[in-house]
Amino acid sequence: MYQIINPDLKTLRKIKDYSAEEVARRCGVSPQTIYSLEKYKTQISIPMLKMLAEIYGIAPEDIFLPYKVDIVSKEEDFEKVQNQLEKTPIQ
Repeated sequence: MYQIINPDLKTLRKIKDYSAEEVARRCGVSPQTIYSLEKYKTQISIPMLKMLAEIYGIAPEDIFLPYKVDIVSKEEDFEKVQNQLEKTPIQ
């Protein structure tokens, strides 16, 4: 059984088990900038989108597209969910 998810920036960060501080350090911005992007309070720039996509291991154009994943129990690890993300968006 599959569930359709539309990963947002916070979900992608949590799947990778990164703190906002770690992502901010890698992007050269403040943690507040990461939180603002995750809450859609700040418009994301193309260079920032590319950096985040690289950090999260996906293509920039795929950041906001829905994906199918197997439904997992709460005990299962985020890494398993990450490994199940398909590269082809739902049509």
